[in-house]
Parts: sequence; C-alpha cells; structure tokens
Amino acid sequence: MRITRVSILIIFFILTHPVYSQHPVQVQEIIENFIEEIANTTDRDLDYSVFFEDLLFFYHNPININQASTEELEKLQLLNDFQIKSLQSYIEKTGPFLSIYEIQSVYGFDKDLVQKISPFIKVAEPKQIALFELKDAIKYGRHQLFIRGQQILEEQKGFSEIEDSLYRENPNARYLGSPLKLYTRYKYNLGNKIYAGFTTEKDAGEEFFKGSNKQGFDFSSAHLQINRLGKIKTLLIGDYHLRFGQGLTLWSGLSFDKSPYVLNIKKNAQGIVKYSSTDENHFFKGIATTVSFNNLDITTFLSRKMLDANISQSDTSGSQIVIVENLQNSGLHTIPGQVEDKDAISETIFGTHLSYNHRKFRVGGTFVQSIFGAELIKKSQPYHQFDFTGKENTNFGLDYQFGLKNVILFGESSYTLHKGLALVNGALFNLSSRVTLSVIYRDYQKNYHAFYSNAFSENTENRNERGLYLGTEVLPVKNLKVSAYADVYSFPWLKYRVNAPSYGQDYFVQADFFPGDKMSMYLRFKHKTKQININQDPPSIDHPENTHHQIFRYHLSYRISESVQFRNRIELVRFTKDSNTKETGYLLYQDILYSPSNFPLSLSFRYAIFDTDTYNTRIYAYENDVLYSFSIPAYYSKGIRTYCLVKYTYREKNDLWLRYAQTYYANKTSIGSGLNEINGQTKSEIKVQVRIKF
Repeated sequence: MRITRVSILIIFFILTHPVYSQHPVQVQEIIENFIEEIANTTDRDLDYSVFFEDLLFFYHNPININQASTEELEKLQLLNDFQIKSLQSYIEKTGPFLSIYEIQSVYGFDKDLVQKISPFIKVAEPKQIALFELKDAIKYGRHQLFIRGQQILEEQKGFSEIEDSLYRENPNARYLGSPLKLYTRYKYNLGNKIYAGFTTEKDAGEEFFKGSNKQGFDFSSAHLQINRLGKIKTLLIGDYHLRFGQGLTLWSGLSFDKSPYVLNIKKNAQGIVKYSSTDENHFFKGIATTVSFNNLDITTFLSRKMLDANISQSDTSGSQIVIVENLQNSGLHTIPGQVEDKDAISETIFGTHLSYNHRKFRVGGTFVQSIFGAELIKKSQPYHQFDFTGKENTNFGLDYQFGLKNVILFGESSYTLHKGLALVNGALFNLSSRVTLSVIYRDYQKNYHAFYSNAFSENTENRNERGLYLGTEVLPVKNLKVSAYADVYSFPWLKYRVNAPSYGQDYFVQADFFPGDKMSMYLRFKHKTKQININQDPPSIDHPENTHHQIFRYHLSYRISESVQFRNRIELVRFTKDSNTKETGYLLYQDILYSPSNFPLSLSFRYAIFDTDTYNTRIYAYENDVLYSFSIPAYYSKGIRTYCLVKYTYREKNDLWLRYAQTYYANKTSIGSGLNEINGQTKSEIKVQVRIKF
C-alpha cells in the first residue's frame, strides 16, 4: 500500500500526542542525548567512549560536590564555566551543601539542571584523600569483561565465492577473513586511583589466528594508570590520549566544536587520559606522567607506534621504506593491499607540557616533537602545495585561561618550527542569569602542521582557516531555553574539491521547551553555506559555487508510564546550489523505550521512514546500542529502518545485550559498492554483547 507524505505526517502527530506521567531523569538518556547532539554536527567518526565512560564512572562514584575540584566538575561536561565558578563561590561564602536540593539556590542553577546532574553528584562532608595501599587494589578493585560479536547477515560481494583463476589475477577481489566482527575488553579500577585494562578487535573481513593475524586479533591496546601517588598526579604506561590547552598544539580523541550546547566552545584540558577504544591511529603508545608541585603541573611523554601508509619508494634492497604518499587511517586490513600498508612506518613523539594553575587563571606551554620512519611526500595536486612533507615536525604552544567576575577569557597560540602559525582566542560572557554569550576567533595558517591538533574549526585539520563564531543562550521564560550561533569562516588556500579560496557560513537556532519531568521537546533550524567546484561538461576551469544546506527538526520525548517512554522526530532537509540544483529529504521515526522497575530487562525499538533525493541530503540520527558501541548511521535514499535492542541483567553482575537492525531500500536493487555490495534491498546486522562484573 502506498503511503503519501501527508499520511505519514498525520500518523506521526497522532502518535506524538502527549500523555503525562512522573518519572525520574534517566542516566542513560542524559548521556545518549549529549552524544547525539555532538554527532549530528559532524561527519567525522568520533570516539565517544571516554566521555561515556567518565559519566558512567561518576554515576557509580558520584562526585562529592562539597569537595569537587574544577577538573572533576569539567569532566561532567554538563556544567559551563560560569556555573562551576558560581558553585565554588557559594561553598566558599556559605559553607558545604547540606542537600542536593540546596544547589537550586546557587546563581545559574535551576530545578531542571540540578535534576540533570543529580545522578552524578552527592553531598557529603569533605574528607582527606586516603593514601594508596596495594592491599586496597586487591580487596576493593572492580573488574569488568566485555565480549562482543556482530555481523551483517546478507552476503557481501567481498565474502562471496570466486573462481581461483580470477582470484589469482586480482588477490584484492575478496576479503581475507570472515564477516564476523569480534571485540573484547577488560577493565579494572580502584575508585579513581588505579585504572587498567586491555582492548582487542577483529574487523569484518580480517583474518583471525591465521595469515596476517596469526596472533589472533588485528588490533590490541592496553594501559595501566595510577593517580595520586605522592607528587605524581598521574602515571600511565601503555596507550593513552593527551589533551592540553585549547587543542591547537596537542589534543587526541574526542573534541567538541559547534553543537546545540553553544557555550561549550572552551575545551577543558584533561592532560593524560587512558585509552581503551578501537581507533587504531589517533592515540599514543608508551609512557606519560604528570608531576605536581603545588600549583605547577609538569607533564612529560614518550610515544612510539607503527602507522599504516601507502608506500611510494623503498631503498635498493627493498628492506627499508624511504617515501610514503599518505598515512592510512581506516584501521582495516581485509585485503592484501591493506595488509601491505599495515605498520609501514614508525611514529615517535615526545614532549612536555607545563601548566600553572591558579584559582583565577591557568597558563601553560607545550612542546611536541614528531619523527616518522620515512619521508612523507604527497601527490603534487595544487591543493597539496602547503601540506606537510618530510620526516620531522616540531610544535610549540602557549595556552591561557583567565576568569574575571562575569567573563572568562581563553585561547592558545601555536607555531610549527620554520613553518606556520595558528591561534585561537575566545571568551564567555555571563550578561545576566538569563543571558550568556560565547565568542571565538581562529586563524590557522595554511602551512601550520600539528598531527594531533584538534581545536575549534570547520575543517577536519586545523590549518588554512579563519573564522569568527558567536553563540548565545537565553532563558526568556520558565521552562524555555533558546540557543543560537553564527559562524562565518574562510579558507585562504585551495581545498579538496575547491580550486580557489572560499568561504562559508553556519547559522543555528534551537528552542527547548521543558513542561515538566515527563516531557521535553525542541525545534531546530540550521543553515549552512559552503563553496565547492562547479562540475562542467565539457571540462574547463572550475570556479567555486555556493551550496546551501538547510535542516529543520522537531523532536518530542515523553513518558506514558514509569516504564515506557516515547520519542518522536521529524526532520526535513534541503540542499541547493547556485546552479539551481535542488534536493530534499525527510526522516520520521518513532522510538519506544521500555524499562520495567520490577524486572531486569530493558528494550529499545525504532521504526523510521526516510526519503532523500541524494547523499547530499542524508540525515544522521543517533541509535541506542550496546554499551561502548555507538551507532549513528546516515539515513539516505528511500526506505524503512528498524532496530530493536534488548538488555537483560542477571543478578546485577552479568549483562546481556542483543541488537538487531535492518534497513530496507524501496528504490534499490543493490546496496553499497565494491566489496561491500549486497544484491538485494535489505541490509541487516545482528550484535551480541556480554558483560561480566566481578
């Protein structure tokens, strides 16, 4: 039966007619909502596990708000700088809190915010930090073991049979391994004093205990972190992240840029952070430590690991690689060509960071030296003219943060030795209890190079960009919040698919309405203008033209009982070019979340309908997934997507997750391309995960 768009809209709004009921704030929902907002602003494949893990840790080990440091409160990611300052000033003037509900009387806090952060905090008398003893690690330590398997059920071309003669002619015509993806993780912690663990992964198509992976898993990671050991603030051996300043000189892992949280433009540096994810590239391997002397923190680090790369030239004996063209970041080793690129060259990084931390200000300096095992020389495309070439790179950075009464200033300047400069400066203004303003300016020269730079930007790399961002958050009336930002930027040099200097603009506005604990909704509008080359036939000199990407979204979340929650969304997309190309798309979905209080089972279900003209009008939407796995697919073309996630807990020690997802494309006879191609109209995936706690 053919369903028209009008009929779909009618059904959608019938389903979204609210039914009121009281229900406490759900921890999982808070975390997932935050991740979804970040994920919807970028096409990058980001690692959200550290953020997720921080909030889960604070849920099981709530922060004592009467003793919490600025660093601990920043890790929550749920409070802005003014709220943290206001909270600490209140304690200094009136003494420790006696109840969580008392926090509502603090300037900048209200009932909704206190309810949001309440699962992660507690009110208790300040205590002395106990010294670490080895017997505590054995007696009070917590252990968790995760085992996960997942697989696409339909046969993909890369896993189908092929004649021996054709395979000998083209060994890259089929995957080497099975379609099963495997993951294991072990984690141990003693409060926030000791962390240890390992992670292993085999991607679909990679060999397992044979061929190129006779040792088993294709990727493995491990770490041991000890905190508060005398003058040693942090000691980490193994794999780790480094996050300093505003991310311009050195910042690996997740970094927040533009999002509906318009005030979260200032990065809260965490220094050394344990690494336990499956991104096979953007982390450090070796040793790092931070030593504290009163207000001075000194961090030193040394890392050495192997990188995948396209080999361009070896020495005459063929035993040593001399030149590589590109570094490979996919982490996949599923065909002989990818296996040849695996661990092609070494990467050695060492350096230091000094930070002086005062109550009202923070200043720091960073030195980083990177050394590769071969020369990196890219193809001679015009837009590659100012790309990094060579074997060594040196960066120096200075960062600062000053807090005045109602203003916070922050920024970082960085220099690549003998090459370019980059700077980012920003401010937060608390104009009143109902109006807050944020501003940030960046200027990254085209010949600035920092391989682990992750500052505020529109580009995926922090170079060849200038821009000014303005954001504001307004609370005009009770239960209503309006957030907006405008970002205007330019690219002084050429880019991929842009054969001339270009510019862009982003405009965003969102209104959040909170009628009560049981219901919330928001309206969002976003307009993005960027320039790309005009595709002409016959070929001629390309000139950039404007593209316009507009998004409208209405989202509603409400509870119909203590156990059942509904979430509904309608999203419309429009993509246009100056050459009069017009493309549109929409997404509608209904979520049902069921979590009974008297039975250890929870269920998440989605039914989604989507129709987009092209990939330009794709729509991203966060999906519930197993713990430490994140699904944020792009909905495009025309079809229906459903998924169901079931979690069962046995005796509070063991958890089992089962997830099934399927996408049906109404206007396709095959899905995907290359070795991932599926003959048919459906793509299905099953995922199983077990967690054992002991």
